[in-house]
Amino acid sequence: MMKHKNHIDEQIEKTLNSLEGIQSAETDPYFLSRLKARMEKESTSNNPEGIWEFLLQPRMSLSIACFLIIVNIGLLIWSTNKPAAQQKNRTALLEMVASDYALNASPYQELYDE
Repeated sequence: MMKHKNHIDEQIEKTLNSLEGIQSAETDPYFLSRLKARMEKESTSNNPEGIWEFLLQPRMSLSIACFLIIVNIGLLIWSTNKPAAQQKNRTALLEMVASDYALNASPYQELYDE
């Protein structure tokens, strides 16, 4: 066990000694400023500033469209499963509103009624 540990220590020392002759990498003097500018640009482009920019992102638009389609399908199923008595009441109500607002009459009927 001790021999194994000594062997590992020797390997570590050999690796560290081989790294002593390596020079540090040099970069362009303006590299850091360009990197900061690019990171700032990317961080601002990914974060929408207004509610409309957030809602108009493709993933949000797709989510909203799917939600609206599901709601419409649910309402369609719900409205077609009503009993016939409720449908008759609804039809009577619509006819009453149409007659109150003269939606059934032609626009020229008022001229002839006088």
